[in-house]
Amino acid sequence: MTHIARLVYNTAHWQQPTNADVFANNGIGYGIVVNYREFTYRFGLEEWLFNKIPQKEKIGFLECYRQRIYADIVDKIMLITRYPNGSYYHIGNVYGVEQLVDEEIQGIIEMLLAQNWDKIIEEHFAALGDVRAFLAHTEYQNHWQSVTIIKAAGDNNDTGFCFNIKYKKIELLKTPINLTEFANGFVIGNKAGRLANRYDAINLINKLPIGNPLKQYLITQNL
Repeated sequence: MTHIARLVYNTAHWQQPTNADVFANNGIGYGIVVNYREFTYRFGLEEWLFNKIPQKEKIGFLECYRQRIYADIVDKIMLITRYPNGSYYHIGNVYGVEQLVDEEIQGIIEMLLAQNWDKIIEEHFAALGDVRAFLAHTEYQNHWQSVTIIKAAGDNNDTGFCFNIKYKKIELLKTPINLTEFANGFVIGNKAGRLANRYDAINLINKLPIGNPLKQYLITQNL
C-alpha cells in the first residue's frame, strides 16, 4: 500500500532547517510560524528527517502523523516537496512506517540527549543567523516538551512532539523526480491539488484509475 506525504521545501537535504519553504511558496510557506515584527520564519519538524542521528535511530516526523491516528503500519510513503518554481518533486521514500505513541516519548528524549541532540538543535537554529533563529529554537523546545504525539483536538496551536514516526528504512533520491505533470489536475475524492497537502498521508495506489500517469510512475518505482 503506497501513500504520499509532503515535506516543507529544504535546501540542506532535510538534515537541518533552512527557512527555504517561505521562498518556495511566494513568501507564505508551510510549517511552524515564528514571527518577529514584520519578519516571518517557518520551519517544519520534518526538516531533520534525514539527519544522521534520528536516521540512525529510525525515527522522524511527518506532519500527517501529527494530525490523526494511523493504527496500521504503512508499507511505503512517497515523500514529495514543492520547489520554488512551483514544481512538485519526488525526493525520497520511507518504508515500514509506524506512528509513535505517547509512552515512547521519554525514551526518545533520553536517547537523543545522550547524543547531544539539544546542542545540535541549538547550533542548527543559530546557523540561520538572526533573532528569528532564537525564537524558532524556543518554539522547537515547546514541541520537545510535549507529552503527546497527536495534536490535541480543537487546539489551534502547533502542538505535538518533535518526532512522531518510526520506520524500517528511509532513502533520499540522488536525483529528485519532477511530478508536476502528475500534480496538475490531480483529483482524489473530488478534491483537486491534493499533492499539495501536508496534513494527510494519501493512499494512492488503490484510488488512481488505470492509465493514470502517477499510478504508472508508482508501478515503475515499485511503490
